[in-house]
Amino acid sequence: MKDVIDILLPVVFIGMGAALCGVALWAFVRSAQARNWPATSARVLSSEVRRKPGRHTRYEPVIAYEYSVEGKSYSGSTVAFVQPIYSREEQMQRVLSRYVPGTTVPVHYHPRKPSVSTLELGNPLHALFGVVVGVLFAGAGWWFLAHR
Repeated sequence: MKDVIDILLPVVFIGMGAALCGVALWAFVRSAQARNWPATSARVLSSEVRRKPGRHTRYEPVIAYEYSVEGKSYSGSTVAFVQPIYSREEQMQRVLSRYVPGTTVPVHYHPRKPSVSTLELGNPLHALFGVVVGVLFAGAGWWFLAHR
């Protein structure tokens, strides 16, 4: 049984690290690409705060919007590909104050896939934190596997 745990635990760490790296790299690339996307106007349909309870309560924006590109209508809900983590509801309310239902806001859309859009460009470098954590997890898994 100990041999199974000695192998399974590092493999789980490696898998979690690889998954986190993959998600963070995708967010980094998409956020960097969006900086060159065209923009149009979007109408905010709804905006609210989603509370994510846990050891440390987190808050995230939930915003629905609609826009059109070349006469075709689209809807979206991506605020940013690299979404900051808000630990206080007041921080989140400041974000939502920019997205009052019924108002018009800029939206950036993928030039070849206009259904892919984002309201905020964000900072792609923030995604690199996820890459670093993922590498640390995977590295710890490799170390445990090599030293069992």
